[in-house]
Amino acid sequence: MRYLSNMFSQLLREVNMSKGRLGEDRSLYSLRHTSLIFNLSQPNVDLLDIASRADTSMKLSSLF
Repeated sequence: MRYLSNMFSQLLREVNMSKGRLGEDRSLYSLRHTSLIFNLSQPNVDLLDIASRADTSMKLSSLF
């Protein structure tokens, strides 16, 4: 995981994208967040499928 993180950081430096719009550091976690937001913005999205792939859970109140 450390190797992957280092490679991702190197890529961000090479494309001059190490910092976000608000000056925050980008990381593998930010890539995960971006992926989740992208998937949630798609039409007819299956929230349980996204939660499962993200290895997280959903509150039951959000389902009803």
